[in-house]
Amino acid sequence: RTERWQRVLSAEEGERLEAAVALHGGVGASAAELPLATGLSPDRLDALAAKPEIDIAEVGGRWFAAQILAAGRRELLRVLETLHEAKPRLPGASREAVRSQLAGSFAPELIRRWPCAADGRSAEIAAEDLR
Repeated sequence: RTERWQRVLSAEEGERLEAAVALHGGVGASAAELPLATGLSPDRLDALAAKPEIDIAEVGGRWFAAQILAAGRRELLRVLETLHEAKPRLPGASREAVRSQLAGSFAPELIRRWPCAADGRSAEIAAEDLR
């Protein structure tokens, strides 16, 4: 974490933005928090975030580091597999069961919108096939 703060304080603008967003982890950073964290104007932040080499994404009004999104997708699959193993006859998992498993680590906006695919299977929390 100290290394990320050092990047926020001393790196070039793009790295500062990525590091500031990464520091917020699974809860993400709001657009209002980023100017304070980076010292960059909202317009400059928008311009940086639009660059393909900047490894962050906006989901539900919050910004997340790409590595957080990848870790979250893996965790979502793990939760779904665990819930399915516990009740294999059910056609899906309840949204609340999934949310309760992920709520301490990830923002609700992210959990609601998480598309996920692995091993030819797919799941989406907001999808109708999840009860």
